[in-house]
Amino acid sequence: MITRLPRPVVLRYLDRLADDLTPRQLQRLRGLAGLIDGDGRIPMVDALAVATPGGDDAKAQDAFRKFRAAFDTVADAAGVQVRLVSDQRKAPPRDRVCWFEGEDLTGDELAARSRREASRRGDEETVTATVTEVLPGHPLGTAGSSSMWRSRGRPPNRSGGSSGHSSSC
Repeated sequence: MITRLPRPVVLRYLDRLADDLTPRQLQRLRGLAGLIDGDGRIPMVDALAVATPGGDDAKAQDAFRKFRAAFDTVADAAGVQVRLVSDQRKAPPRDRVCWFEGEDLTGDELAARSRREASRRGDEETVTATVTEVLPGHPLGTAGSSSMWRSRGRPPNRSGGSSGHSSSC
């Protein structure tokens, strides 16, 4: 599902594209990622200052369209599903926003990590999986955040046994 991306996900995408982007593009894109607010939006006036410094609003917006198109071309060529998009409002930059959108791969990354960790254990050693849903309004469930709890075995104790405990990642 394509969605507006939070800063950590954007930074992971940029890391994947680092070899395909010019150093200047990468620097500016990371600068844009640093401006992402809690809703995943970047104020357009700030985006223009970072990505296309100098010039009047019309020139800066034109340069920003070209910058976004170049980024889209690089991402497409690399097979990475991420875009830098802007609202389509006909308004001055101070009244507009832009954002990165793509697939939030956090779930896929967690599944891959889980498969790697599970493959490191023998068939005779199992860990029971548990999941806890944190509902909105709960002290642990703040907007834009997620928590993952995983269970792992402790190093064997002196008697040769082991026990599990939970830790947050």
